[in-house]
Amino acid sequence: MYKKLTRNFGQIVLMCAMACSEHPDIEQRDATLIAFPSPMLDRAYIRVNHPSAEPAELSVFDPTGKVLISERVTSGEYQYEIDVRDKPEGRYHVILRSATKTVTRILIKR
Repeated sequence: MYKKLTRNFGQIVLMCAMACSEHPDIEQRDATLIAFPSPMLDRAYIRVNHPSAEPAELSVFDPTGKVLISERVTSGEYQYEIDVRDKPEGRYHVILRSATKTVTRILIKR
């Protein structure tokens, strides 16, 4: 089970917005994907910043290949929380895929 927490990362977004406004010639074009903590015990957090208008697909797979999240994301910032207390130990794959780029992160559950 997972829940979408928010589309706002608080201070992280504020710091980026401040830095970008100080340097208007700097534009973020690539999506960013952050997954933590690793190793995880009972919860995992995923942050996605997808600045492109091009849609992308966020997928999270457990070690058995079962899909935990499969969600279409559009331009914006997203944060997810995944409850992994009853999930198997091993490697979890977090993938953000668009038509032009794929970003992958690995989380470990012990």
